[in-house]
Amino acid sequence: MCKTFPTSIQAFIICYHAL
Repeated sequence: MCKTFPTSIQAFIICYHAL
């Protein structure tokens, strides 16, 4: 669901776990 690299740390963690 995460195609773009998030700038926020929290967004990065959420995106990483969404993989």
